[in-house]
Amino acid sequence: MLKKFFIYYFIFFSISLSCIDAHECIYPVLYSQKAVYLIHQISSSNIELLLWNPITKKVTKGLQARFNPAGLRLLPNNVGFSFVDNGIIKVQFFHKRSPRSLELPDPVYDINIIEWADNNTCYFSAKKQNRYSIFQLTLDMQLDCIISSSNADFFHPQKVGKNVFFIERECSRKQNRYRVLKSKYTTNFIKYDNFIEDQNNSLSDLYLFI
Repeated sequence: MLKKFFIYYFIFFSISLSCIDAHECIYPVLYSQKAVYLIHQISSSNIELLLWNPITKKVTKGLQARFNPAGLRLLPNNVGFSFVDNGIIKVQFFHKRSPRSLELPDPVYDINIIEWADNNTCYFSAKKQNRYSIFQLTLDMQLDCIISSSNADFFHPQKVGKNVFFIERECSRKQNRYRVLKSKYTTNFIKYDNFIEDQNNSLSDLYLFI
């Protein structure tokens, strides 16, 4: 039933607003048993989060207007949701009025969408020293780099069971090469360099997926 409402209102809002203004639209980004999360893009630089209740059919604002949320994710225990606002990770707990900022202690920037490994720990790809690596961050703001390389970038990590899948972009002067890799999800730091050339290095658990 919720999926039907989700699809119906996605089509309804999209068509309605596209007729009003070509630059304004509403699109769904998350849904739970209690609400459908909608991004209302007012302009190219102004967005807001709306929550539609499938039971009451009412729409409310999910955040204050000063936030520009991106990459929304529900926490595993459903006590709130996370998002990235102007390069800063924020967590909005449902029982709190304002979101909590998770300030990164290291010079890490250009954060991609964050995912949650458990109720206390998230992971994501971000840039440090001109390379994209995979980081882990706790709600206590303990930041760890768990996979890194000096000659490749890593994007879009996805934890499945005890493993993590991610995209590697190997950079060269001629062209970039992309591959999907898989590794055991661990908090121990993995330095990933010249894996294909050296099969005897410490990354024997890291291998090509496709």
